[in-house]
Amino acid sequence: MNYALSISAALATYPLEVVETRLIAQNCQEPTYRGLLHSLSTIYRNEGLQALYRGFSLTVLGMYFDRFHLRIIKLRRRTVVK
Repeated sequence: MNYALSISAALATYPLEVVETRLIAQNCQEPTYRGLLHSLSTIYRNEGLQALYRGFSLTVLGMYFDRFHLRIIKLRRRTVVK
């Protein structure tokens, strides 16, 4: 259940991370984007919805491995304590 909630939260916030990255990486002398909404609309209009979620699968994969790693740590603690 927690995994599904994590993915839902990531789905909602991932486009904002893409916009943040593009705003930081743009040329200061000739900016492409003027702000959050302008960036979102420009990326969506010119590159489509896929551009806002490019790399999302790696985020989900990272979440899975983080949870798997935490389970291993918990199992190790149980065996050490006993």
